[in-house]
Amino acid sequence: MLILSLALGTGANAAVSGLVYKLLLSAPNGVERAGELVSIYTSEFSGAPYGRTSWGDYGDIAGTIPADAVAAFDDNRFANARLTADSPDDAVPGSGAILRVRIVSVSEQYFDTLELQPAAGRLLAPADAAPTTPGAVVSHELAATLETPTAIVGRTLQLGARIYTVVGVTPERFRGLQAGRLADVWIPLEPAQDEDRGQRLLSIVARRSATLDEINGRLERLAADLATRHPETNRGSVLDPEAPRRFIAIDYSTLDPETEAEATIVAAVVLGAVVLLLVGACVNAGTLLLSRAMARRGEVAIKMALGAARRTLIRQVMLEGLLISAASGALGLVFATWIMRTVPAMFSPEQAALLDTRIDGLLVLLTLGVATVAGIAFGIAPAIHGTGTSAALALRADPGGISAGGGGAWMRRVLITTQLALSTLLLVATVVMTGALSQSLRGDFGVRAAGVLMITMQNPGGNCTIYDSVRGVRFHHAMAEQLPRTAGVQSAGWASVPPLGRGNARTYAVQAGARVFDRVDFNVTTVTPTYFDTLGIPLVEGRHFNADDGALAPPVAIVDELLARRHFGATAVGQHLVTPDGEPVTIVGVVKSGRYRTLQDSPQPTVYVPYAQAHQACGFLFVRSDLDPKALFSTVSRTLTTIDSGVQLTRAITIDEHFSEVLTLDRLTTTLVAACGLIALLMAMAGVYGVMSDAVLRRTREIGLRVALGAGRRQVAALVFTQAAYLAVTGVAAGLTAALVLQQVAASFVHGLPRLDAVSISAAPIALAIVILIAAVLPLRRALAVSPTIALRAE
Repeated sequence: MLILSLALGTGANAAVSGLVYKLLLSAPNGVERAGELVSIYTSEFSGAPYGRTSWGDYGDIAGTIPADAVAAFDDNRFANARLTADSPDDAVPGSGAILRVRIVSVSEQYFDTLELQPAAGRLLAPADAAPTTPGAVVSHELAATLETPTAIVGRTLQLGARIYTVVGVTPERFRGLQAGRLADVWIPLEPAQDEDRGQRLLSIVARRSATLDEINGRLERLAADLATRHPETNRGSVLDPEAPRRFIAIDYSTLDPETEAEATIVAAVVLGAVVLLLVGACVNAGTLLLSRAMARRGEVAIKMALGAARRTLIRQVMLEGLLISAASGALGLVFATWIMRTVPAMFSPEQAALLDTRIDGLLVLLTLGVATVAGIAFGIAPAIHGTGTSAALALRADPGGISAGGGGAWMRRVLITTQLALSTLLLVATVVMTGALSQSLRGDFGVRAAGVLMITMQNPGGNCTIYDSVRGVRFHHAMAEQLPRTAGVQSAGWASVPPLGRGNARTYAVQAGARVFDRVDFNVTTVTPTYFDTLGIPLVEGRHFNADDGALAPPVAIVDELLARRHFGATAVGQHLVTPDGEPVTIVGVVKSGRYRTLQDSPQPTVYVPYAQAHQACGFLFVRSDLDPKALFSTVSRTLTTIDSGVQLTRAITIDEHFSEVLTLDRLTTTLVAACGLIALLMAMAGVYGVMSDAVLRRTREIGLRVALGAGRRQVAALVFTQAAYLAVTGVAAGLTAALVLQQVAASFVHGLPRLDAVSISAAPIALAIVILIAAVLPLRRALAVSPTIALRAE
């Protein structure tokens, strides 16, 4: 039990700490001195502080702030990639795999800013920006897929319609600066040919040579200056049309600020739970070690009577503790490895890509180090108390004489009270997190989910990147006509992105009246006209799409309430968004935003565009029925394949199951916290059992005398349970107080944590009381079975 307890605590703590460190604190592989890097953002028209930056503003920033190097990059482009013939002049593709890759356009100082060293070849140089023979750097993974890291240098790579010469390979596992946006190819960033500072598409990273306060002071003065010199693009927000467009520098992180804030909440909750579990495991270990030391007091007393020095005996007990710690650390490492390999399986592939689950030296050292420190810290006191017993008392074999007034019993009561307090704290957290998850699953997702089947669908005529749009449009028209006539189908609609999913980021300028404001990246979802009715998404203002919104009609869009409120205030219908090409898009309707309660509640503004004006090859078909939705899949599949046999349906789930998948992170958080609470509860049960058993053993003579004098079973039970009740009340009270204090402290630092309520405050003590009752049953039976004759004979 001792080794298992420490192993569970140290293994869980090391695994979660390692995941948190790799997710939030570690730098990408190959980036040197990452602590000197800062990210610089431009505020958006909506007032959000962490927007992208224009080319013109980047040049002013680079010439203003105190930094050794400043770089800009744009990682929003994708293209098909394949190796071509050996000669760069030969544009005829050669044989080889065709891969869909993310391309990062980078400024001249990008690799110098990161201080990267190539795995093969060299990194980009100014000459690589030449239009005739542009150079490209590929990731180690892409190089290994297409060729080998050394053989690919000098080969020509076709990206879309352009040909590049591969000049180098990045370090292994370096896939860009932003987690979740894994990069494959880096090419020179083409400078903007105009001075349109409203075209904000660039991310900025710098290696600072001064403090953040100094940099932000310079940026504040620069923002005020640019607002004066370029008022049309560098001034104005939805709240204050005259406010300068602010710049802000923050410490670099692989996660964007919003995602980092969400991940920090989850990390804080889970890490807090496993730390409490570790402390509880250590306290439990201390209780067991102390009980073990007290049980060996006779052996220790005899050794001391024979001349053994107390220092030698303490060293022996400490050595035994270290051996237990080593065994616990080894078992904890196995447990940590299992956690590291299991956690990513609970996420989608895109989410799992954020997690680095390699078993490295840091994880091994962390696990063994925590186990060793825990063994030493909670082995010292038991060793001292175990060797501090009077030899005369020990040799008298009088349990009551030793324990009644000794420090061992007092220390065990303190330890078990502490363990009960920690268990209460973890149980409260478990109830709170479970309640929050339950509310999330019942939250307002902005749709009527009952009876809706979601089918992952690929249009006929090709894959998700290369397809016959004419064939796809023809298929969608026929599908819209025939599916509603299928038995059991009430309505059907299609979208490129499911509800609560993040759409493709597309840049629009916001036009309010006659003035065009900043370009903003919105989530864009392509839908068919029947999508909103099928999912029951309420129309707040304006109209839905209809047959008049065709390919040749003026571009239109429907926006959600969140976007309308942020950027247009009173009414959005009739207002315009402007594409990067300068084409106005008329807003014809506003629909309800899906609001849902999670730990990371941060809904994103969404723009809906009609499928007829923005063809997509892959997406999701939604079918509403009054029958069992999954029973409809075969019928829908037959109808669609009859229209065009090239359609591919890859997965069918209910919309409720989709929402459940969206809440994977919440479910994982709740599962981990609940697991910590359950383990702590079991350890508390073991601790209470140990204390109660020892108390019955020490008071055997007293119980026998009471029974001999006429005490009944009820009086004996009360005698045993009084101490258990005292420990329980003290531990629960301390735990609830700590929970209330921690909740107030955490709420002041981290927004979005679930709050305590009457249910969570009352449920934990009830659960703990049940556990204490179960733990005290066996000692109580032992006490009730004490024979007065046997007890008095021991006298």
